[in-house]
Amino acid sequence: MFELQQVYNCVFIIPWIFCHIFGSGYNRIIFLMIIVFGYFPIASAQLDHSPFPDITFKIFSDFIQDQFGSQISLATVLTILFSMTSNPDLLTLHARQQYPKAPDEVSQKNSVWIKVLAQELDDRLGASRHTLFHSEERSQDLTSDQMKNSIGIKLDVLSKVLHLHPYNGKGQFLGKLKPIREQDIEPVHVICPISVDCETSTCQSHAILKHTRERDMPRVVLIKGTKIFDDVPVISGQCPKCLTTYFADHEHSRNAENAWMTLHLNSANFLKIGQNIWVDCIFSSTVLNATYSFVLLLLHLQSFGMQAFGPLKGLPLGRCHDVKYGRLL
Repeated sequence: MFELQQVYNCVFIIPWIFCHIFGSGYNRIIFLMIIVFGYFPIASAQLDHSPFPDITFKIFSDFIQDQFGSQISLATVLTILFSMTSNPDLLTLHARQQYPKAPDEVSQKNSVWIKVLAQELDDRLGASRHTLFHSEERSQDLTSDQMKNSIGIKLDVLSKVLHLHPYNGKGQFLGKLKPIREQDIEPVHVICPISVDCETSTCQSHAILKHTRERDMPRVVLIKGTKIFDDVPVISGQCPKCLTTYFADHEHSRNAENAWMTLHLNSANFLKIGQNIWVDCIFSSTVLNATYSFVLLLLHLQSFGMQAFGPLKGLPLGRCHDVKYGRLL
C-alpha cells in the first residue's frame, strides 16, 4: 500500500516543478501557499468493517433451492447476495422494527425497509424476476404488492442466514451492523499478454507459450480504478517459432530488416508507470486529467495575482498576464 507521506511528496513536488518551469514570482508564492495548506490538520475517519458472512456453501445453497425457483441464474443469486451485504444500515433499520420497545410499536417481520430493498431488486431483475418464485407461487398469479411482500420475506430470512441480523435469539440488540469488508472476496489478478495467438504473418497464428520463469516472475502493485492490489504477478509470453515476446503493454518482435523493435499497444488493459507499479486505463486517465486541471489552476492563480496585486519586477507597468483556454497570453 502507498504511504500517506508519498502522497504528500507528490503534492509538494509537482508544484515545485511547475514553479521552476514558469519561473514567475507569483508561482513561487502559490507554491508556498500550497505548502502551508498541506500542513493544515486533516480529519479522517476509518470505518470499522465486519468480515464477509462466514457460512458454508451448503447452507447458502439449501436456502436458494428452498426459497427461489429452480431456474434462478448465478447472476441473479449474486445480485441478491451483494444487495444484502451492501446495505447494512437498511438491514439494521429493518431488524429494529421486529423488536418493539415503545408502547405503540408492533413487531413487523416484513417492514417497509425490507420492502424498499425488495422493490429495487424486483426492478433490477426485470424479466428474470419470475425466477425468485417457485412454480407453485407463480401459478397463484400474485399481484405486484404480493410479489414485493413475498420477496421481502425471503430477504428477511436470508439476512438471518447470512448473520446480517443485529439481534440474538433472545431479542437482545448486538450492535449496529457494520459495512462488510470486501477484501475477503477480492479476485486474484494476473497481468498477462492480451494477444490470443502470435500475430506475425509467418507464424500462422501459433499459440503463445508462457515465457516468464517462476523464479523470475515479478510481483507488483496494481491500481485498478480506486482499488490497490498487492503482490500481483506479471507474466510474459513468447511464440516458440518466431520468438516474438508478448507483454501486457507492449510486444518485442523483429521487423522487415530483421532488427528487434518494441511496439507499445494502444489497446493494453494495464500500463506500467514505475519500477513495480501497474495501473489500468481508468486510473491513468484520472491522473492525466488531474494534472491538466492542476496546471490550469496554477495559471488562473497567477493571472489573479497579476491583476489583483500588479506586476512584479521585470514586467512593465500596465501589463499583466491573462489566462485563456489554459495558456498564458
